[in-house]
Amino acid sequence: MSQVPSRFAWLGALRQPELALDWNLNEWQRVIRLSRRLRLLGRLAEALDSRGLLPKVPDQARRLLVGEQRASRTRTAAAVWAAQRVAAALQGAPYTCVLLKGGAYLGQNLTIAMGRLPSDLDILVSKANIADAQSRLHEAGWVEVELDEHDQRYYNEWSHEVPPMQHPAHGLELDLHHNILPPLARTNIDAERLMARLRPFVEPGENGLVVPE
Repeated sequence: MSQVPSRFAWLGALRQPELALDWNLNEWQRVIRLSRRLRLLGRLAEALDSRGLLPKVPDQARRLLVGEQRASRTRTAAAVWAAQRVAAALQGAPYTCVLLKGGAYLGQNLTIAMGRLPSDLDILVSKANIADAQSRLHEAGWVEVELDEHDQRYYNEWSHEVPPMQHPAHGLELDLHHNILPPLARTNIDAERLMARLRPFVEPGENGLVVPE
């Protein structure tokens, strides 16, 4: 009987999904619990599906994998929609807007984007253009979430981003950054250097979104 030799040895199945075919139900129970906690269950489902292995997984585990895969694809579609709407809102702006984090994975169609559960979209513009970007996004229907006075002050004075925004069409949060670390952090990041090496978004338009190289 196959054994998963250590708590995280199952992670190898993300690269070699064939390893999962040797797991028994007890092993599957443990892997599903851990992978869900780490938000990797969708990644595992996509890895198995990419090799045509989902039908070979025990029924009890396969149902959970397929459910997570569907949830991931729904939320990924929402993130792509949001990125497209942001690109349209900022179309013609005289500055660059950059996709960050998971949005950058989607923007380059990277395999690592498959199976994720995006809850927000992170974008970056230079600090000098934050107000203009906010105004354009407001006109396109994006609004800031409600915050108390303390949180408003935090974002305005100490944060590397403005208050989160949402669109009434869905619950995905939009985080508009002017840097990737707070200005009071021990490590100082020059955001302009991030802007110096960029790649176009998968659906670039004039002054559309780009992703870091």
